[in-house]
Amino acid sequence: MTVVTDGVRRAAVGPGMMMHQVAGPFTPLVVGDLDEFISRWADWLAQAATGRLAHPSRMPERDPQGSWRR
Repeated sequence: MTVVTDGVRRAAVGPGMMMHQVAGPFTPLVVGDLDEFISRWADWLAQAATGRLAHPSRMPERDPQGSWRR
């Protein structure tokens, strides 16, 4: 088990490849428009419930273009 230190946290959100890494770019949460957020989480929960949720095949799992990852 890995001890999650401040250094590990900083590295996980850094622009380079590290042992621990955030799987996708951060997605803004717009309080007045929660449809995308609810749909994304409902899809993950449905995949988990049916045994189809898997680790991402690549990191980051979505194209980071235009995000904080560049």
